[in-house]
Formats: sequence, structure tokens, C-alpha cells
Amino acid sequence: MAKISRTPFNASRWITSRLSTDTTITKKLTGRCFFVTATSTTNLNINFLDSGCYFKIIARENTGGDINITFPAMEGVLIADDTSTVVITNAGESGQTTLKIPSGASAGSYVDLICDGQKWYVTGMAHGVHFTQS
Repeated sequence: MAKISRTPFNASRWITSRLSTDTTITKKLTGRCFFVTATSTTNLNINFLDSGCYFKIIARENTGGDINITFPAMEGVLIADDTSTVVITNAGESGQTTLKIPSGASAGSYVDLICDGQKWYVTGMAHGVHFTQS
């Protein structure tokens, strides 16, 4: 008798959430992928440093408002194009703590975040806009 082939379940799948309002992201949510719908300015506050915490933030639709992500400290490299020029941003190079995905970013623009206990390391890509920081 032949066995029925089954696809194994991947226990390490991403846990996802949808966001569309201002949110404080806590340690308990580590490992999550956030799909953000930004029809107006959306503020995401990550106000802790804890080694090993990580998140992914993805624009679910073309953004109608800014997505502002605030950290205690950040470092990293971001690549973006606004349909005419490509810009590579050195995130946090001068002590900036807020990263902005501006209004007009294409769906799928994203930021990966991982913390070493002293700062958040950010990498990401965006289309239609350039990342800004303050």
C-alpha cells in the first residue's frame, strides 16, 4: 500500500500582525512581522534594548502617511529609490533615533530590525521614496 505524501508543518513560521494605528512594540512581541497600513501618519515606538529581539516591518499597501519608527539607538544601512535616484542611507550615524518611511512608499517596502542589547540594527529597502531619519 502506498503512503500518502504530506507536507511537513514548519513550526518556525513568522507570526504576523496588522497595524494601522500608533503602537508601542514590546519585548513580548519579539519575532513578529508587522504589516502596516499607513493611510495617515503611523508611529511605532520600540522603547527598549534587549539582546536577540527582532522584528520586520512591511508596508502592506502604498503608504498614504508616514511610518515613523522610534528607537533608543539605531545603526544600519537602508536602500531606497524615488523612481529617479537610488540613495543608500547610513542609519543612526549621527545619533538619530527615529526612522521614517515617508508617505508614498510602495507596498512591500520594509525594514528588518535586530537588537544586540545596546542598539537596534536596521536594514531595509523602499521604493517610491527615500528613508529619512531624525
